[in-house]
Amino acid sequence: MHTPLEIILGPDQLTARRPRRTRPAEWVQWAFGRAAPHALTRIGWIDAIRAAVCLCIVAGHNGVPAWLGETSGVRPAFEAFNKFRPGTECFMAVSGFFLGYMLRPRGTPTFSVRGFLHSRVIRLAVPYWVAVTLAYLVWLAAAWAVEGYRPPPDAVRVAADYLFLSDLVDSPWAVYSFWSLTTLFQAYFLWTGLFWLVRQGLLAAGDPHYHRRTTAVLTALAVGLVGWGGWVLTVPHHGARWMLPESAAYLAAGWLVYQAVVGEAGRWVVPFAAGVLVAAGVMSGSPRPGFATAVVVGLAVAARAGAASLPRPARWLAMLGTYSFSVYLTHGFVGHKVYRLADQLGCPATAGTAVALFALTVAVSVGLGVAFYHLVEKRVFAGLRPATSASSGTRSDPAPRGG
Repeated sequence: MHTPLEIILGPDQLTARRPRRTRPAEWVQWAFGRAAPHALTRIGWIDAIRAAVCLCIVAGHNGVPAWLGETSGVRPAFEAFNKFRPGTECFMAVSGFFLGYMLRPRGTPTFSVRGFLHSRVIRLAVPYWVAVTLAYLVWLAAAWAVEGYRPPPDAVRVAADYLFLSDLVDSPWAVYSFWSLTTLFQAYFLWTGLFWLVRQGLLAAGDPHYHRRTTAVLTALAVGLVGWGGWVLTVPHHGARWMLPESAAYLAAGWLVYQAVVGEAGRWVVPFAAGVLVAAGVMSGSPRPGFATAVVVGLAVAARAGAASLPRPARWLAMLGTYSFSVYLTHGFVGHKVYRLADQLGCPATAGTAVALFALTVAVSVGLGVAFYHLVEKRVFAGLRPATSASSGTRSDPAPRGG
């Protein structure tokens, strides 16, 4: 049984107890060393973390405080939960981790950026576009059926939603929770484009280890982004703004964790990222960077733990992790509609009713997400699979191969 520190940073060189006479130089050498290289396969613990983050976001978007009203005695409890719970910052850290996983070497001498965009980004984009379309259909139906409902969106807003530029347009959202997906797609496109540019430069220079060197360049950039993004989190912002800079530290931290656990970056990047996020939380007075820190450390522990057996509750979470993207896409359709229905039925605004509606909202959100997964996301993935196998890593590169 390894200690948590051994799990995070690798048991290959760290023992359970270090002699007190160990010289500082040896600690420095160990901290700037790397874990033994290994391939990271799908791990149940990481799926469980992903599901837990998704459930916290869904629960936080429950709409209970607004339904209870200003005079309710239990409203402060729900408001406190909404404030002090993991949110999109944890979603971004997990996404950065998976971005590192998606840009890993595929066991072949080549790497197709086009194949990556086709197999990964399109797999996420098509379900997103379907969810946006459903949101607009609901909006239009409500505008037609309900007198005084907010007016339909203009063409600029619609185009921005479909082109992942929603946060740059100052008009009402179809579903506000989509902002984080807009930020995620922007990060994926920019990071992958930069990856391609660096890789092409190394290919042109004839570097036989172009993929590993490209990863090293982007990892160095991620270290800088964690520091810069941590500073951004401490600066107050007002009005409409580009939201990607506020998520940069979380996305970059997730990338660094992945590179550390597979031996492509020094062990020190994990405590570095965690320390910057903790400092940003303290300086800004927000608990959100602290939650992201817990996820960063949790991802490192889960990745190093490997295929360790899951207890039964974690198995359910790991299974739910498969559906987490679809749950996140569709949960915005549920929350406030449940409470409008409760008003129409004349439900009393009591603590018991609020808790029951809260649980119902989460359960319906998860159920809708599971249905969306089977009807849309799973079918998109099945349709992309033949093209993915044909395009991933089979195209020859005009340079020596390796790395």
